[in-house]
Formats: sequence, C-alpha cells, structure tokens
Amino acid sequence: MPYLIIGILGIGLILLYRHCRVQRRGMALLARSLSERKPFLSEDNDLHRIHDDWENLRLAGNSLIEAFNQLDRHQSNQLSQLEAALGSLQEAVLIIDRNNYILLANKALHKMFGRNQAILGQRMETVLHSATFLEFVRQVRSKKPSGQREVEFVEADRTVWVEATGADIPDVEDANGPWTLFVLHDITRLKQLESVRKEFVANVSHELKTPLSVIKGYVETLVDDHESLPPAERGRFLGVVRRNCDRLQLILDDLLELSRLESRSLRISLVEKDLNAWITSLGREWTVRMEKTGHPFILDLSPEPLSVLMDPFRISQVIENLIDNAQKYTAKGTRITLGAAKVGEWVELWVADTGPGIPKADLPHIFERFYRVEKGRSRETGGTGLGLSIVKHISDLHGGTVRAESEEGKGTRIVVSLPVASGATPGGAS
Repeated sequence: MPYLIIGILGIGLILLYRHCRVQRRGMALLARSLSERKPFLSEDNDLHRIHDDWENLRLAGNSLIEAFNQLDRHQSNQLSQLEAALGSLQEAVLIIDRNNYILLANKALHKMFGRNQAILGQRMETVLHSATFLEFVRQVRSKKPSGQREVEFVEADRTVWVEATGADIPDVEDANGPWTLFVLHDITRLKQLESVRKEFVANVSHELKTPLSVIKGYVETLVDDHESLPPAERGRFLGVVRRNCDRLQLILDDLLELSRLESRSLRISLVEKDLNAWITSLGREWTVRMEKTGHPFILDLSPEPLSVLMDPFRISQVIENLIDNAQKYTAKGTRITLGAAKVGEWVELWVADTGPGIPKADLPHIFERFYRVEKGRSRETGGTGLGLSIVKHISDLHGGTVRAESEEGKGTRIVVSLPVASGATPGGAS
C-alpha cells in the first residue's frame, strides 16, 4: 500500500512538472510576442490543454499587440504628415514628446545647428544646449502666455541666436503625448549686425568727440579771452581749430565713402585692363609724391601683361590708401614698393614697406573700422582708421580678397588679390 501511494504521488509530480514547464514556455512565448509586437499564434497542443483561460489570454495579448501597432502606425502617419508639411519650411521646426525626446526636426533645424548626424529619438537637452530654451519649453507646457522668446544656443565653435515660438499639440493618440512644437527663426545675423552697429556708433562717437572737444576748448578760449590773447597765440589757436576741422572732414568723407561701398545699390564699372601698364602710367605721380615725404618709391611689376576686370577709380583708391598708410606709419627713408604679379588664377597687387611692422596680435584686426595699431600716433598723422576697411570693401566688390603680411622690425606687405580676366583684349592703360 505505501508503494502505491508513493507511485501515485510520483506520477502526480511528473504531471505537475510537465504542466508548469508548458506554462513557463507559454508565458515566455507570450512575453516575446509582446516585446516584438508580433501576434502570438501558437498551435502547440500542450498549450491548448493548459486551461481554457490560456486561449483567452492569448487572444487578449494579440488584440493588445494589434492595438499598439495601430497606434504606432497612426503616430508614424501623423509625424510623416507633419514632416511633409514642415520639412521644406525655411524656419527650423522641432517637435518633442512630453519626455523631451525629439520626434521631428526638419532640414532647416539641421542646417541651423550644423547637425549632420541623426538626432531623432535623442533627448533634446543633449542636442540643443540652452538653459533659457529649457525654461521656455516648461513655460509653453504650463499654458502660461509665452509669446516669442530670444534664445541663445552655445555650440562648440559658434553661437546661434533664435526667436522661438512654441505650442502644444494636444490631440495626439500617443502614450508620450501631448507633443510640443517649436518654430525657431534664426536671428544670428541680425544679432551680429546689431553688435557691429553698436560698436560702429561707439567708435564714430569716440572719433568725432576728440576733435570736437579740442575745437570747443580752443573756441571757448578765443571767445572768453580774445581781447587779452596776443595775436600770435590767437593765430596758433585758430590753426589748431582748423586742423581739427580738417580731421573731422576726413572722418566724415571716409564714413560717407564706406557707406557708399556698403550700399547694395552701388555698381562698379568693370573694364578689362592690363594692370601693369595702368600702374606704370600712374607710377610717376606716386614717385613724386613719395619723394616729397622722404620715402624712396619702387615699382616691382612682372614683365608679363596682367589682365584683370577692374574699376580704375576704385583700384586707384585702393593703391592711394595703401601707399598713404605706408607713408604715414613709417619714418622718412623707409622704402615703399608697389608691385603686381600673376599667382595662379589671381593677380596680386601689393604695397610693401620696410617699416617697423605690425604686432602679430594686431594683424587679424587691421581691416576693422577705426582699428589702429598705434592709436596716438595715427591721430597725430591724420589717419582716420578707415582706410584699410575701404580697401577691403573695394576688394570684395571686385570678387577679390585682401590680406596682411608683417613681421615686427621687418616691414609690412598688404596684398590685394583680383581674379584674372579672360577672353578679351586689355583695354589699355588710361
């Protein structure tokens, strides 16, 4: 009898083990189907024998998978429709879910931030770096009036400024909804121009204030003490007033010239000329002028014709400014050279001197408005700080470039590169 009981218990344990093993296999198959979002279609007879409720569980799981897949397809369709509608916009468009994961970023956003890699599915904070924008996202989601917000994004090599607007997209059948849409208008260029404008106004105010203060001081002295001032002293005061008036006139003339060069309506008259012949025809005039200032003047021109498309008046301005700079900022006896030669597809026109040179730290800035290497000395010599800015603008108008080469104690060389003309006969030297 005991052996019979033990046998029955053993058979029961074996059946129970098999039943549990089938259930475990069924649960594993169901879990895999749910994770892979694939219907659980089992024809395993063992699974069908577990219990009637197992079939109900299988059918419910399949229904859940199908509903989830349908929702996913609907979400994908919504994103596809939005991407089709917003992808070609010039404004940058960003859509994120409630957890700040990026669902959509159009081409304009990739271009604005220089993103070449895929950013969909990433956290917004890891892609766009701005605490101000995160605060703006929270404000938009809180339903508080947000309007437009200027936001600065600090990238590795540059700063991007945008005007951001945002709104919720509430009617989204998604577990991570609602989505939030942002439109980013790039105002980086405007910010840069605003900064340049402020700096320009500050520089102009400073440059005009100096001679005006001198004029005002001397004129007040002449008005208050004109009876007691000796004639020679009055003459000296009037000479100072006149020199500062001339300086004001120079600054205003250069400012007006810069304004004309920067005007979009400006049209330069390009004609094809042999630059060598044209410079040679005018070289005597510059030689005589430099002799009067005590600067030996040399022409260094290549023997071959140098055909370029140029506006003779504007290129003469370039040479005048470069020679004038070399003469003003070097001592008497300093040699000044005007040269030209063909280098590849460019014709290089340069003015070089054997003066004191320009410190390395100043070289990148010498084409900026009002920048001076020796501020006090340049004012004494009558420089406005605008000559090299004018040279740069004229070079740009010709489709060329300008650069400075200098070494302290060994002199300076300013090089203007102009495109080589082709196909026509040079128009002479006049």
